Amino acid sequence: MRLRKVEIFGFKTFPEKTILSFQPGITCIVGPNGCGKSNVVDAVLWAMGEQSTKTLRGERMEDVIFFGSESRKTISMSEVTLTIGDIKGELPSQYSGYSEVEITRRLFRSGESEYLINKVHCRLKDIKDILIDAGVGFKGHTVIEQGKVERILTSTPEDRRAIIEDTAGIMKFKYRKTEALRKLEATQHNLLRVRDIISEVKRQINSLDRQVRKAREYQELAGRIKEQEIALYAAKYTSIESTLKDLLSREDVLRVREIKTLSEVSNMEAETEETRRLIGEDDRILNGLRQSLFSFDREISENENKLVLLDSQVTHQKGEKERLLSEISKLRENLQTLNVTSESFRIEKDIIEEALIRAEAAILEEEKQFESASREFYNLQESLENTRTRVFGTVGKITEARNRETSIQARITELNRLKERGLAEKAGSATQLAETQAQILSRKEGKGVVSYGLEEKTALMTSLTDKLASTENSLIESTGRLDRIKEAFHRSEARYHSLEEMEKNLEGYQEGVKSILLSKGGDTSPLAGIHGIVADFLDIITPAPNIPNRDNIEGELQAEKVIEAVLGERLQNIVVEGQEDTKKAIEFLKSNCAGRTTFIPKRPRPEKYRIEGKALQQLSNISGVIGPAMTFIEFREGYEALAEYFFSDVVIVDKLETALNLLKETNSSYTFVTIDGEVVESSGRITGGISNGKSPGLIQKRRELRALKNELLRLEREVSGTEGEVERAKNEKVLLQVQIENINKQIHEETIRIVNIDKDIEALIDDEKRI
Repeated sequence: MRLRKVEIFGFKTFPEKTILSFQPGITCIVGPNGCGKSNVVDAVLWAMGEQSTKTLRGERMEDVIFFGSESRKTISMSEVTLTIGDIKGELPSQYSGYSEVEITRRLFRSGESEYLINKVHCRLKDIKDILIDAGVGFKGHTVIEQGKVERILTSTPEDRRAIIEDTAGIMKFKYRKTEALRKLEATQHNLLRVRDIISEVKRQINSLDRQVRKAREYQELAGRIKEQEIALYAAKYTSIESTLKDLLSREDVLRVREIKTLSEVSNMEAETEETRRLIGEDDRILNGLRQSLFSFDREISENENKLVLLDSQVTHQKGEKERLLSEISKLRENLQTLNVTSESFRIEKDIIEEALIRAEAAILEEEKQFESASREFYNLQESLENTRTRVFGTVGKITEARNRETSIQARITELNRLKERGLAEKAGSATQLAETQAQILSRKEGKGVVSYGLEEKTALMTSLTDKLASTENSLIESTGRLDRIKEAFHRSEARYHSLEEMEKNLEGYQEGVKSILLSKGGDTSPLAGIHGIVADFLDIITPAPNIPNRDNIEGELQAEKVIEAVLGERLQNIVVEGQEDTKKAIEFLKSNCAGRTTFIPKRPRPEKYRIEGKALQQLSNISGVIGPAMTFIEFREGYEALAEYFFSDVVIVDKLETALNLLKETNSSYTFVTIDGEVVESSGRITGGISNGKSPGLIQKRRELRALKNELLRLEREVSGTEGEVERAKNEKVLLQVQIENINKQIHEETIRIVNIDKDIEALIDDEKRI
């Protein structure tokens, strides 16, 4: 073995990849101080597996990685590869095909380290094994660094012996011996632990057996639970599906009702808007009428005041008229006196009388004529100036009086007209007041009728609401009962189908029985003479017949359990027509390797005696005896011989003690079976114990199938009846909801009518007050 090459990268003072080739004959490295001789030796030692940082002249293993300088960056990895040649026959067999071996060691600044042999990752131990096999090691004399020669010369004999043994190749055997001893010690510790574990496991075996049994029971129960859960989920799914269908149908109904309601609401909103518009117009008309009526009232008041004023003025004018008339009469007397006094005054008198007459005809015309006559009279009679002045004054007064009289007459006529109009309007107001009061009374009567109708509808609404609540409660109760019945139905149905499928697949049957029954064909089949198994022709009488001494018997009789205990595996005996059919069936089983079973002819030879007559009477009088088994079973017509064969000597008793006593006392050939299923034969053979309860017996399965079938029929009738009740309740609920909706609508309309009537009454009362 010879070191051929050393590749150094990132190790101490070698930042770049450096390759040192050692030609044959090179045994040492020389050079000036600081040139890196020791670093090369450290690299070789480090690659050979040196773990001591002190030997590598450092404090930490990361110190061997180049740390950087002023001109170079820090390197994150250090790697040294040793190429060893001339290794033929010196290394283990797995390396015998190689002419040289590369040993590589890498160290990362993160602390991770890698070892490779021929560029394949390995362990440090693998490298040590290779080097030791070759007689090379980092602890031996292979690498002699500076100062080591002096240490060898000054070493003790023991150290020299170690060097000599290492050189002689003994160290590898010591190393292997140490490894073997360490492994033996570890093996001893492991054996001790194994013994402890074995003793502990032995102590736990019984507990584990119990746990295994419990685990098996758990698996069985888990399977049954799974079946129940499947049945439950199926029932829930069916229930949810039916509920979903009901909800979808109800949603459709509600959608139709929603569309209908929306259309009705739209129509009602349109009618409401039209009604509001009409009410607004009526309000505006009513406000105009009220304003007109108020103005009429105001005018009537003003006219009445004016009428009173005119009455006073008329009275005053009448007095003034009388006064003026008296003055006129006095003037006329004075005028007559003047006419007598002077003849010259006759023309003036005529003129004055004519002026007076003209003044009566037309006030203005008379004034003009009187003024003209007065001027003419003044021109003609200057001497009578004073008289004319008096005459003019008198004429002016007369004219004024006549004018005033005419104005007063016209005013009186107008006032009379206004008075008559006011009286007529007053009479009209009285009539309107009477009509308003009559309308108020009519509105109040109408309100009473509407209120009475509203009370009746409210009472009817309350009654319908109570009835709806009762119907809803009944519907909820019926729905809940229906769900429970459906759940029970689906649970029983799942159990029935499970048992039916098991019966159809002949689960629990013997292999031979299953092969025969599954292969049985028609009348032309070789197995045509197979009738079935014994259990096919056996029925348990239900309810059980009267049992003598019932009060003295402990426990409850379960006929299926007793019969199954008596027959046992014979329940699966195949009933055949004759021996030829038995031979054919056995040949079939043999040729098909289909198992074994027992065959029994339809009419077996009798070998037992039936319990009857005096023997039956004697047994019936014994305490604890329930009766012959034949009284609890019945076979189908034509198979009575099978019943005689199996049960003619079987007596059912209450308990094992009674059976043993009877066997000793009677010394008979009877077979006794207890209600717990213990069988005591005349030969003394006793069968007893308890079943592991994994599955019910064949008869119990079939009885359960029949019971489940009857239960399914009953539940189906109950489901049908309850669904009818639910449907009737739903229809009644819908009908009540429609009636309630109609009543609500009528109540709303009646309420609006009452509110409108109240408004009308208030308006009429206001009108009454104004009138």
